[in-house]
Amino acid sequence: MSAAMLLLWLGVTAQAPVQSLSATGLFAAAPDTVVVCPAEFRQALEPWVTLRTAERHVVRVVSNDRTPEDIRARIRAVASEGAEGRGSSFSVSSPKMVPGTFALHYVLLVAAADPRAAIDPAIRRRSIPAHLEPAVVDIRWGSEPTIASDNWYADLDDDGVPDVAIGRLTVRSAAELQTVVRKIVAYERSTDFHRWRSRINFVAGTGGFGPLVDSVLEAGARQLIAGGIPAQYQTTLTAADWHSPYCPDPRQFHATTLARLNEGCWFWVYLGHARRTALDELRVPNGRAQILDRADAAGLHCAGGPPIGLLLACYAGAFDGQERCLADELLRADGGPVAIVAGSRVTMPYGMTMLGSELLDECFERHAPTLGDALLHAKRRSVDADGPALSARRLAFDAVASAVGPPGTDLAAERREHLLLFNLIGDPLLRLHYPRDATLTLAATAMAGDRLAVTGRTAVDGDCTIELVPAPDRSLWQPPIRRQYDPSPQALASYQTAYLAANAGPVASVGSRAADGRFAAEIPIPAGKTGTYLVRAFIAGREDFAIGSANLEVQPPKSERSADSAQADRAEAIRR
Repeated sequence: MSAAMLLLWLGVTAQAPVQSLSATGLFAAAPDTVVVCPAEFRQALEPWVTLRTAERHVVRVVSNDRTPEDIRARIRAVASEGAEGRGSSFSVSSPKMVPGTFALHYVLLVAAADPRAAIDPAIRRRSIPAHLEPAVVDIRWGSEPTIASDNWYADLDDDGVPDVAIGRLTVRSAAELQTVVRKIVAYERSTDFHRWRSRINFVAGTGGFGPLVDSVLEAGARQLIAGGIPAQYQTTLTAADWHSPYCPDPRQFHATTLARLNEGCWFWVYLGHARRTALDELRVPNGRAQILDRADAAGLHCAGGPPIGLLLACYAGAFDGQERCLADELLRADGGPVAIVAGSRVTMPYGMTMLGSELLDECFERHAPTLGDALLHAKRRSVDADGPALSARRLAFDAVASAVGPPGTDLAAERREHLLLFNLIGDPLLRLHYPRDATLTLAATAMAGDRLAVTGRTAVDGDCTIELVPAPDRSLWQPPIRRQYDPSPQALASYQTAYLAANAGPVASVGSRAADGRFAAEIPIPAGKTGTYLVRAFIAGREDFAIGSANLEVQPPKSERSADSAQADRAEAIRR
């Protein structure tokens, strides 16, 4: 019997707490991971247990039998085994928990929350109920009276704030679990270290909360890109607003959003309105275009690696319905995202933007080791009321939300309710693979039409791409102003041109090779390109990848500058 199968057998048969398996010995320390799993799914889960045990996680599998309270008690009983410095007298209901003070750190729920379980014993045996929490703030925005949340299972001290990272694989059969596990294992073991790993694609929809609040959504997405994503990453924005330069040709809008998924990216982020089965639509005066529907899931074929989906939207993660939600369908699709963070009820613009901002910070600034860790700490930080510790971005969001929110808006309560609203549909132990650094050396200025020498250092050997891209502030770019909608083919084609310019790719690119920690190349600077640019490097190695960037000011050639100077002198003389 393999170690993984023995672990599963122990989880099936034991009713009282049992010792757990680890990679270092047959019986070892208290578990850091609890898996709640129906008996009929456990064989399909074996490859996942093998993967995590090899990573030195100590896994305990417990039953999904009886009530949610019983399941929660099992989780807390395992947590009590590993309470640091508390021994057997530890009580999970008394002192406030602090992540890291006890061995238990991850909870994985392996089953859907099918509401038919209440009347069908066969469905109940392969389900894990969602906890329903009364909606307080959310109900003012038109939500249902209760919020489906897994946060309750992760809250060990009853203060409403999660203490461990939690995720759910929303599967309804062993066959579905096999697909999801296969996707997780393939993602973790992937040796494809190409450009998808440094790409983050944003889609901004409309919120449906009125023109003023909706206008904040695209601005919020742009703010997340500009303020939350380091310059060396590739970012795109696709906006479901025909006024916006980030809106592609409406005739190609659906195909564009699917392409942004299928091209492969680390994160695919949607900010806007949604319903249980679909993201909202692009609306134009003579029609509408789909963004993403659950029917699209089966046809997805994400290149390189499947993205992590972040759906900052209403209902897309309503995992407790008989009808399967969009996040559920995306997870179980063979070519879909590897994990999804999504809201289970009506989400509020300020609360979801704040949580999304904190989640991106956990990934790009604090480098959380797993997706579950990132969401756990993003949630905890989002409800932190310690003013001096708040970021400038948080304070700016607070000011805007107070100005545009309805009378009586309670920002702290809204942030707190989003702890319940957003759940991880996926594996909380999913590792976040961060790039190694690439340090670039180049001149601070260069002239258009010249060639720029670039050298660099990195710990990764492999194929190197060096490219010249417009700076993120896009200060030299003049976006089109659209006050009227023109449905002519020529006008719609111009949308695509503007969209490509708004998501400006490199204006020049050259290939090289990084070896023995060094790389070098000369990149041509096109004539007529002046202003502030980034020189960006990407190195794809056999076992890792690296990225880096440096600023560059591109000036016009001396002859043009002389002519410009002479013209300026003449203009000044005329003025005088």
